[in-house]
Amino acid sequence: MCKIAAVAAVNDENRDNVWAMMICLGDIMSRTQRDGLGYAAFNKSGKIFGERWLENSLSFTDFSANPRLTAAKIAKNYNFFGEKVLRKEAQAIILHARAATCGRGLANTHPFVNDEQNVTSAIIHNGIIANHEEHIKKTSTCDSEILVHLYEKFKISENLANIRSLVNELVGWFTVLTLSKDSTGRPIIDVYTDAPRLSSYFVKELGTRVYSTSSYDIEEAAEILGFEVTDRQTIRSETAYRLDALTGATLEEISFAEEKADDSFETARNVYVAEGNFDDEKFRNNYLKRSTDI
Repeated sequence: MCKIAAVAAVNDENRDNVWAMMICLGDIMSRTQRDGLGYAAFNKSGKIFGERWLENSLSFTDFSANPRLTAAKIAKNYNFFGEKVLRKEAQAIILHARAATCGRGLANTHPFVNDEQNVTSAIIHNGIIANHEEHIKKTSTCDSEILVHLYEKFKISENLANIRSLVNELVGWFTVLTLSKDSTGRPIIDVYTDAPRLSSYFVKELGTRVYSTSSYDIEEAAEILGFEVTDRQTIRSETAYRLDALTGATLEEISFAEEKADDSFETARNVYVAEGNFDDEKFRNNYLKRSTDI
């Protein structure tokens, strides 16, 4: 399965430390998630940009510095989206390391965006969407891509409550982070999950919180860099949060849980919630079988 991480409230004072943390996390995440790594970020103009690498070991490499690499070779292993890559202007970052459940390739490497040139939404996803064939894909064969198009379809950036319409379309499990802008033009990070597999950690040297699906990854990265983690908070099940990308403040919280009928064991929605280690093959296979059988 995939691993994800994110950070908001990046500024001129903490940016170098933030990139050190994200690059370190990318290396740690890539030990087990080896099928591509990518990130998306807001620049200082509020525009989204990002990069993707098919070979995780090449992540954050400056290909232009190697004269032996041809444009064709680079194209197989690297691309970027948005007008221009401006890492030194990053204001908020979402990071994804992939373990493929469908075709391995650059087209299936996260993040997914609504438009490669004019990006207004970018998503990363941890999980599996079993009914992805019922929904639109434009650039890949990956189940995760449908989430960025559903986000646009239901105009969630304008109204977080519309997340309920999106999750009602899904069969499977998910933890998703989205970069976008709200109706006022404010850069936001929308977070929604069906189970408590995502937590945030306050890192003293960053002065902000880092989100991750693995406490072990956060602890190891902090130890390597000599950073101190002082607090942990777990994102609640069946909940969506809207964060201010520039400050990290929580702007809104929406529950998309629906009560079960008294005489039924079935949920009102097609989302199956389970807690456990989805990187464990036996647990994952048993979970997917149960989801299919219900």
